[in-house]
Amino acid sequence: TPIVAEPASIDGAVVVEGIGVGGIVITLVDENGTTIGTVITDENGNYEFPDVPAGTYTIVVGQGPDNTTPSTPTTITIVVEAGVDVVAPGFGFTNLPDECINLSVMHDVVCDGENAYTIAVIVTGGEAPYSIGSQVSPSGQFEIGPFTNGMAYNFTVTDNNGCTLSVLEAPEPCTTLPVEVISYTGEVLIDGNLLKWVTASEVNNDYFTLESSTDGVNFATIDTQDGLGTSSTGTTYNFLDKDAPAGISYYRLSQTDFDGTTTEVGVISLVRGESGLSIGLAPVPAISFVDIRINTAKTEVVQLNILDVSGKLVATQALETMAGVTTTRIDVSNFAAGTYLMVVESSQEVITHKFVKK
Repeated sequence: TPIVAEPASIDGAVVVEGIGVGGIVITLVDENGTTIGTVITDENGNYEFPDVPAGTYTIVVGQGPDNTTPSTPTTITIVVEAGVDVVAPGFGFTNLPDECINLSVMHDVVCDGENAYTIAVIVTGGEAPYSIGSQVSPSGQFEIGPFTNGMAYNFTVTDNNGCTLSVLEAPEPCTTLPVEVISYTGEVLIDGNLLKWVTASEVNNDYFTLESSTDGVNFATIDTQDGLGTSSTGTTYNFLDKDAPAGISYYRLSQTDFDGTTTEVGVISLVRGESGLSIGLAPVPAISFVDIRINTAKTEVVQLNILDVSGKLVATQALETMAGVTTTRIDVSNFAAGTYLMVVESSQEVITHKFVKK
């Protein structure tokens, strides 16, 4: 009869100055860097990973409570023997001094393909200059890495007062999009309607198809353009619709891979005449905010809606515009990294503009 190795359990605790704290994320990673499981500490600061096979593991503690900093290492490596339960060394945090409480860190993953990623960091509060390792920044902006895709990252920020704030996260693995279109815009010119789209990278991109419609339902192809195939740099494409009629026109852009898979990029509308509405977004990609520039022919209230790629509404705002250019800033610092649609709706038309949040 074969002998079956019995699993074991791993138990541990998280404390703030000796008092157990709940709601802290704990991650268990095997020696290959694969996440085995994630648990959250209970109200007394305790956690447990049951039924763990024999092997070598790393336990990773997540972000501590507000206004605290780690007082112990944020990772622990342990060896589990078959059938032998393990009590792991505890994770500890300490409260920050009063002058350190307003130190704050925002950090976002920036994927570099499927093998690595970097972290964009913005530090606020405290007293400048700030440092992360050997990097020093008066503005509080950093780029750190690269880190191996699928592995956790950690760093510690120190301000001029010596206040520190540590971050440890295990992000979702980066995946490469077949074609990443970061901007799709249109402009009414004297000679016609100009359509322009910009890619950040392309994978197996065969071609783009541009279609037009006067009712937003029935579309006809007016242009096809070859893609770059596979490229990490991307490019800018454009097409001038010299036959654009007076009034509103809808333009639908789609992309086709070499295997025949077609993906719709988006639809924008342009109006030839005095009632036209146009928009512009910056910066692209965005990190913490988006400035939207709206050009209207008259004073009116427009509706701004931001949708994620699944079509879910994530933000909405009514904005009173003046004849000419109106500019407003939208905070996207709490948005997850990814692609979004900015939909601007006036009394006569709707314009959609895609942007990327890093």
